[in-house]
Amino acid sequence: MTPDTVYVHEPQLEAFVSACCAAYVRLYPANSTETALTAIINDAHEQRLDGYLPEKDSGGRVVSCSPDASNSGRRRALQLVISPPADNRIAQDEIFGPILQIETYTDLDKVIERINHGPIPLALYYFGRDKNEERRVLDRTRSGSVSINDVLMHVAAHDAPFGGMGHSGMGAYHGREGFLEFSHPRTQYRAGWWDPRQALGLVPPHSDKLYARLRKMIRA
Repeated sequence: MTPDTVYVHEPQLEAFVSACCAAYVRLYPANSTETALTAIINDAHEQRLDGYLPEKDSGGRVVSCSPDASNSGRRRALQLVISPPADNRIAQDEIFGPILQIETYTDLDKVIERINHGPIPLALYYFGRDKNEERRVLDRTRSGSVSINDVLMHVAAHDAPFGGMGHSGMGAYHGREGFLEFSHPRTQYRAGWWDPRQALGLVPPHSDKLYARLRKMIRA
């Protein structure tokens, strides 16, 4: 559910990059102690994490949000990869690490088209105050869950259904929906004193009247 890609309106790109790095430095100062990265991220380091980043002159730009460019120690600084080529690994793989892809846009329809062209995401996040634009994005995209002006917090709503769709999974859990998802309602039918099939003439031998009624329904 961690955001892999952020779509930023092109005129706001540099302001977003500055705000993102400022937030990272505030939340993770240089003298902060951090636990070791997960095995998945260590695995990525062994396979050269730089392989996720665009080559020089490939059209992409990489911004490190750490004042320590060496990225020494047990924590790798957040890297913002801006507009990488479509065939770059970060544009194709799910990233389990502190790397964020940033794509700019001028036409929102192109963003919606790109989201719909890929696998259905587990979560989609919309940030903005334009209610019409918000409705437009939510009505024309599909995802497991949605958060507005926040990330991840929809999972904490334990009385609301949570789950994926298509590529990101099927079904939902949490709350009443979760109980129903993992339960099997067992139907039990008990015959009564009156049989509606008999009254409707559906029990063999079938009468000419029934056949006439069926022919009339088919012609209609």
